[in-house]
Amino acid sequence: VSPRDIRVNIPRNYTQEIPIRVNAGHDSTLTNLRLTPVSADGVSIPQLPMGVTIELGTLNQLQPRGTGYLPLRFTGDNSANRTGTVRYRVEADHFTGDNALAEITLDYTLSEARPAVVAKPAFIDTGLGLEDSITETVNLSNNGLDVLRSGQVELVDAHGAPAPSWINVLGSRSLGDLAVGESRPLQIAINPDDQTTEGNHEFALRVLGENAQTHTVPVFVAVTQSGIGNAFFHVSDIYTA
Repeated sequence: VSPRDIRVNIPRNYTQEIPIRVNAGHDSTLTNLRLTPVSADGVSIPQLPMGVTIELGTLNQLQPRGTGYLPLRFTGDNSANRTGTVRYRVEADHFTGDNALAEITLDYTLSEARPAVVAKPAFIDTGLGLEDSITETVNLSNNGLDVLRSGQVELVDAHGAPAPSWINVLGSRSLGDLAVGESRPLQIAINPDDQTTEGNHEFALRVLGENAQTHTVPVFVAVTQSGIGNAFFHVSDIYTA
């Protein structure tokens, strides 16, 4: 049976599946294989620690020299202690208690789950003429393991100052809570007037939350005289960025 000593370090509310491998002997047919909980003292009725959920799988039969897997799925929620230990015996018919096939010890460490904001597209690169208008859309998703709480967005220039009035986020700048796996479209309206300086302008759409690091979506806008094109080149180091 392997592994017998297991150490996992995972975020809270994440389910980690651990396959327990069982090899049958040359002349042994094993039936009704299972994982049976064992208390810390080996005597009292075993109970899972608060906030810990473990789902156990079984195997009906394992032929001689065969290999099978007993799945163990571990989850610790926000109420669970940061560290702990649980123990199980690998049992089968005629192999129980002190005669079990093996004993498994699982030591766990839980870290705080965090949201992770992902933007598609990862940046906006557009251009238009003076007194023209365009609307760009970016989809914000939470691909992390916790809700993004009290999410907000802000649009700033390259120096971190508020963006000029000719470029702005449509609608509310408050995202509220963004659940795990949830996506939300965001629109940016761009309408440079005749007082806007021609050339290349750089902005940043910042996504903030109470429990998340700021995520930045670069916004590049080339402003030209109406009907006259221009090119805006920007370079990213994809290997070290």
